[in-house]
Order: sequence, then structure tokens, then C-alpha cells
Amino acid sequence: MAIIVIILATLLMTFAYGIIVQRYRIFPFHLIAEVEEAVNWSLKKRPGRLAWYYRLSDNKVMVSSAEGFSDSGLKTAVCW
Repeated sequence: MAIIVIILATLLMTFAYGIIVQRYRIFPFHLIAEVEEAVNWSLKKRPGRLAWYYRLSDNKVMVSSAEGFSDSGLKTAVCW
């Protein structure tokens, strides 16, 4: 029981520190902001590229998607 209390207390303190970092912009806020800027820059550099988990192929199939990528709810996925 004591270990569960310690784990929950640690998680609560970590969550609270994250909120404080975002609200008051203390360390490591600037590092997080720089990483976010670098990721956004990288994503804008190559807009036409496929995501890393897709492979180029001539075989294309329609895959049902619950996330609703289009009006029909279907997304073309590349098979490899």
C-alpha cells in the first residue's frame, strides 16, 4: 500500500510541476519551446513526404478509419 501512495504522490508532483512550468515559464520551458519550434520547422520543410511508417508501393488499398480523415471516413493506405 505504501508503494502505491509513493507512486501516486510522485505522479501528482510531476503533473503539478508540468503545470507550473507552462504557466510561469520556468525551467525547462525554453527547452520545450525550442524543441516544439524545431519540430514544426521540420514538418513544414517536407510537406509532400509520406510519414515514416508508410512505404512507397504500387499496391494501394482502402482502409476504414474511425478517425475520419475524409468525409467518407476512408483513407488510402499504402501496403508494402
